[in-house]
Amino acid sequence: MSTMKSVWPTVCLCWSSRRNTAGRSAWRPGSIRPGCGLKWSDIDFGKRTIHICRNVVKVSGEEIIVKEPKTAAGDRYVYFSAPMESLLKEYRKECAYETSAYEKRELTEDDYVFRKHGEPLPMTPTTFTWRFKLILRKYGLPDKLNIHSLRHQNVK
Repeated sequence: MSTMKSVWPTVCLCWSSRRNTAGRSAWRPGSIRPGCGLKWSDIDFGKRTIHICRNVVKVSGEEIIVKEPKTAAGDRYVYFSAPMESLLKEYRKECAYETSAYEKRELTEDDYVFRKHGEPLPMTPTTFTWRFKLILRKYGLPDKLNIHSLRHQNVK
């Protein structure tokens, strides 16, 4: 995974935030769906926690669906590190700038952390997975790596 660690700083901050959120908090692969559903109000910088309380589902040809987790265990809190806190704060500043510049409004706590460009909708899980595979190919990393691979560096 040392190669992965050296690759990520070169990636767009949005994608780096997604990777670090998934990797540094030991989320399971299925947690990409709730990761897409994160709103800024779900992040508590004081306690360094993220409240996982909604999933994003996208079926081909249908609208994006944001819903509650299937089980009570799906509604949970995960902790994040000080470096992740810095990255998220930097990413929030970038989101605030883009929202102001392109949408002519202020970023709110109700905005999704990872949104579709130019829309109030959350990013879909398949978008992140697709982008992850593009990054692997760009840097000559094995295609067999997946989102779950990121979790292993954190749980050991």
